[in-house]
Amino acid sequence: GVAASTHPVKPYDVRLCKVRHPLAEKLIPFSLGTDEIYTELEQVSPAVILMDTKIEEGVYPQCIENVTPWGGTFLSFLPGHSPAETSGKDLIANVETMIDYLLKGN
Repeated sequence: GVAASTHPVKPYDVRLCKVRHPLAEKLIPFSLGTDEIYTELEQVSPAVILMDTKIEEGVYPQCIENVTPWGGTFLSFLPGHSPAETSGKDLIANVETMIDYLLKGN
């Protein structure tokens, strides 16, 4: 079995992981105040973890790149749920950077 996903609510930092990846080179680490964190998500396809968070429960991916069997790329970006937390300039800059990355075909 797979551990059940839990969603602790606490402050956390989102860190860079794969700094040599062309997208990660452009992303900005940031902090969130008290907000929900997705943990224990099941990985079902090959993935490159670009950003993560480390909390007392463990280390969890926050920005992930997947390449489909047909060569398509998609990104998962998990941080932030609260409007008060998702309005930070660095989080918004990262979302804009990811959209640009996908539109330019990587």
